[in-house]
Amino acid sequence: ARDAHPRAEVAFHHLTLSPTRELSEPELREAVARVLDRLCASEHAHIVWTHKKLGEPTHFHILLGHIGPHGRCIDDSQSFAKLEAAARSLEVLFGERLTQSRRTSQVAALLDTTEPEVAAAIRAAAPDEQPRSAMRSSTRAVADRAGFDLPAAKTEVRALWSRSDGPRAALAALADAGFSGNPGEKAGGF
Repeated sequence: ARDAHPRAEVAFHHLTLSPTRELSEPELREAVARVLDRLCASEHAHIVWTHKKLGEPTHFHILLGHIGPHGRCIDDSQSFAKLEAAARSLEVLFGERLTQSRRTSQVAALLDTTEPEVAAAIRAAAPDEQPRSAMRSSTRAVADRAGFDLPAAKTEVRALWSRSDGPRAALAALADAGFSGNPGEKAGGF
């Protein structure tokens, strides 16, 4: 595919759709169409396959050709916001809870002209303070692949810490719960 467009730096995009419930075939087609439309890639070659983990709804993978049938590449500018706009649109369509984002205003602005009701819902559901990530996405990905629930662990560690009367007691409580701790690099650490 690279030979077809010598300036293209990628050949494919790998996207996922992870609904919280099973989708019907028409719902899946609509979801894929909205994602492709948001990327202006409706005519680009793509493959959709399903993936089912035990006890979870089926999720979907889309392998999308970067170069379209007329030699035009997908415009990757604002791709995260575009994909989030498609995701928020699908969450509203399928009656799912809106996912919070650090790009709320950018996503809502993308949807203002095409789906103003979704843009309004995003703005109405936005918290006063945007979410912040305490860890890199690569760290979260490693934990996900290992089946480790980082948010639950973070909640448990905070609870254990708050019930302790100091660093040594906190380390003991963490060890009893199956966690281990090492001294940090910041001054005043334990």
